[in-house]
Amino acid sequence: MKERILVIDDDQMILDVVKEAFENLDFHVVTTCNPEEAKKIFHKEHFDVILSDLNMGTITGIELAKYFFKKYQKVPPIVLMTGYGSIETVVEAMKLGVKDYLLKPFKINTLVKTIEKVLKNAKLENENLKLKEIVDIYSASDSISNTLETEEVAVTFVKNLQKIVNVDAVILYINDDFGILRTSENYIAVRKKLKEKKHEIFKQVPKKIHLKNLLDKFSENDKSLIFKECKSDFNIEVCGGLYHLLKAGDRIVGVTLLLNFFEKDAFPVEKLTPLKIIFDEASIALYNAYLYKKNQETFLKTWQTLAMTIDAKDRYTHYHSTNVSKFSNIIGSKMGLKDNEIQELCYGALLHDIGKIGIPESILNKPYKLTDEEFQVIKQHPVIGKTILNPIREQFPNIVDMVYYHHERYDGKGYPEGISTKELSLKIRIISLADTLDAMSSDRAYRKKIEFNKVVSEIRKFSGTQFDPDVVNAFLESLPEIKALLKFNNK
Repeated sequence: MKERILVIDDDQMILDVVKEAFENLDFHVVTTCNPEEAKKIFHKEHFDVILSDLNMGTITGIELAKYFFKKYQKVPPIVLMTGYGSIETVVEAMKLGVKDYLLKPFKINTLVKTIEKVLKNAKLENENLKLKEIVDIYSASDSISNTLETEEVAVTFVKNLQKIVNVDAVILYINDDFGILRTSENYIAVRKKLKEKKHEIFKQVPKKIHLKNLLDKFSENDKSLIFKECKSDFNIEVCGGLYHLLKAGDRIVGVTLLLNFFEKDAFPVEKLTPLKIIFDEASIALYNAYLYKKNQETFLKTWQTLAMTIDAKDRYTHYHSTNVSKFSNIIGSKMGLKDNEIQELCYGALLHDIGKIGIPESILNKPYKLTDEEFQVIKQHPVIGKTILNPIREQFPNIVDMVYYHHERYDGKGYPEGISTKELSLKIRIISLADTLDAMSSDRAYRKKIEFNKVVSEIRKFSGTQFDPDVVNAFLESLPEIKALLKFNNK
């Protein structure tokens, strides 16, 4: 395949001489004396090297080089030639990324050797880049498979893929169980210069894609679809893009969308083969995360059913665990916990009283104040809960801790360990308040529920002693949502 050279000079004689010389060396040569025309030619055609005059009247060779470097991701080696060279212009050109510099008049032999040297160096650079790309792909594949959290897999995947492919944007859509692929702003990675426009890009792409509609775009057994325009799919104009299906076995776990808004020839076919490694790793990691989440949900629903059974032992607190979970959700969301953290918090809240399965109903349902001995029995329910859940500690350590420590206090005067919740997780401190909130807001065997304003006053009173002040502040900021939930529960 012939190497291609674009020559730009306002001297037609130089163009003719250079064209003849390089065509004799079996180059494909394109010449122009107009820099603006050179821009148009370069946009339409691929070149292996650019040879440009420095001074061309309306625009300099350095200005033309700046244009190419700014507009395009990949620019072939540029060599400048001039009869008015200076150290300053040489330094400026080299800093910009120009590969070499020739002073006029020059011998054709010197020009040929310069171009051959530049092309040889460019090939070595490309080989080094390919080697680095392969190393980056394997490194990225390892990092993708280091977690079983869907969010972490997705974010790691799109960030690594964007860096490796060097496209303007990478967007991941994940398949739910209903044939719909969904994305979120966290599943988008963009080029550094587009970072401030990430939210705008997210607003202009579809938030969900129906799997059937997507599959209609693919031919049988095809995994990739390269396209030049996708105005029908998006509200933004792109010059190149790629859909790639992520499959684990027969299941389509998602689709990756790579977009370029400016670059030409954005997705040459040879780029796709090495990417198969990272695509396959992401497919497996997303599928494993999907299975892990399903197994977790099934497992925890079993324990949830058991927790509700425990609540049923106390005829006054049938919905206590559910209420504590809902209150914890409201407060945790106000404190900025992530979705996966909220989910774990809610499961911990549902299970916090599971140890009451080992407490006699005669004590749980006693209509009078407990004796000291009976209260010591009640205080064993966090220990019993920890013992019950101990087989799942390795898989759900935070949930076991929430069950065991939910009666500890901020000032260290709680039980069973008597340690300050400042040393424990935020989730435990949230459940501690939510548990007390529901206990005071509900009828008990030994008393009627407390008026809500009094409940708020009591929680304020014990801020900094029983409760974490930050959690109390979040509770106070959440009063409208909490009052609405209490009103619904009391219907």
